[in-house]
Amino acid sequence: MNRGTDEKIKVTVNGTDISDFAVFSDGRELSEYEQAVVGRIREITGKFPSKSSPSRRIIISQKLASRLDSAQVKIEKDVLIAAKGDRLKDAVGYFCTNLLSESRAKDRLIELCSKDSYIGDLISNPTTAESCPDPFVKYVDGYYYTLFTSFDRLELYRSRHLSTLTKDQSKVIYRGGDNVIKSDIWAPEFYFDPHFRRWYIYSNGTLTPGDLDTQRLFCLESDTEDIFGDYHFKGLIDPHTYCIDASPYYNPYTDTRYFSYALIGGGMNRICIAKMDNPWTINEDSRKIICQAEYDWELHTGRVNEGGCFIEQGGKMYLAFSANNGDSKPYCVGLLEFLGDYKKDDLNDPGKWKKLDRPLLKAGGGIYCTGHNSFFRSPDGSELWIAFHGRTDPVEITWERPLCFMKARLNDDGSFMLDTTPPPAGSYIKEPSENN
Repeated sequence: MNRGTDEKIKVTVNGTDISDFAVFSDGRELSEYEQAVVGRIREITGKFPSKSSPSRRIIISQKLASRLDSAQVKIEKDVLIAAKGDRLKDAVGYFCTNLLSESRAKDRLIELCSKDSYIGDLISNPTTAESCPDPFVKYVDGYYYTLFTSFDRLELYRSRHLSTLTKDQSKVIYRGGDNVIKSDIWAPEFYFDPHFRRWYIYSNGTLTPGDLDTQRLFCLESDTEDIFGDYHFKGLIDPHTYCIDASPYYNPYTDTRYFSYALIGGGMNRICIAKMDNPWTINEDSRKIICQAEYDWELHTGRVNEGGCFIEQGGKMYLAFSANNGDSKPYCVGLLEFLGDYKKDDLNDPGKWKKLDRPLLKAGGGIYCTGHNSFFRSPDGSELWIAFHGRTDPVEITWERPLCFMKARLNDDGSFMLDTTPPPAGSYIKEPSENN
């Protein structure tokens, strides 16, 4: 970034100019990280760090990392940037990209101090190189779990950290090609039923390989209460209807199960809600269509509302959904608000759902196709997070859609802010809160 000298930013560390610090590492193999820090300081301040300053140091280290599974940036008299293995890249990236960001400057000054220290997991969107469309993520008993579209199978992933969610442990729990579902397996979600004490996974796949008109919803049931255990095929749901993108919700206040999904036909995708007689059977007579594409921001590509996802937030019930074609740059997340009392009223009453006139999440920060989301709470329950797929490739159409995360942005009353965009691609996000 080229600026004139008068446009440069001053950076201080506990009141000392950062150019008075010398940059060291504890191994020659870490020289690239030294160069990255020196280069960023030079870029933002116009000055090189000191060549030698025994009293002021920026130390890049693997040996001094205090936790094996975390990145660490500690700002005291010295600055310590530490982590084990590949996580050191994230720690250096966080220091250079987040802490030395022009956006943090006030009156052309960035003041770093101990409150800017951080130790924990770091996430950078997209978090995966590989495509992970339609991600569903939850935190359960010390692990993050995810399922996403894998086309020929359902594979359940888990990890203690979001940054390694698709890298630590996985288990294939279902493969297409059996006596019912053949292929094109999309958009899975999982849910624990408090009455049956079992986990249920919902997805859709084709009855005839490659024939999307035969897409049908189906259900798997766990053999035990262990989410990471074995599952068996339970049955088709709405077996005579071309439909996709199931999302269940159990209302504990009315002891009622609901099931949202997208109906395909007539040149559009529309979202409906039905009641469930049990976790694998809907009451087809209760099915009601609650929304279809209508606003300009939903109609850039196609006539699509799909990927519904229930969420209780701020004392209200919402249903998030995705709009536009799923392979297009404008794919985004919209929001329906339930206007009744969700603790008493029937959730499949179309008259009580209002579509908000602006999207919840749209492309921005170099990330496009920001859709098909799910919500999850932080380990301590204090934060609401959004998992979604997005991509940095600016082409108009592609089915390559990696996994992304962001903390939901909320108003003071707990309602959702609208027209939000993801944090910029390549910037770092702190892990969800564990200690409220």
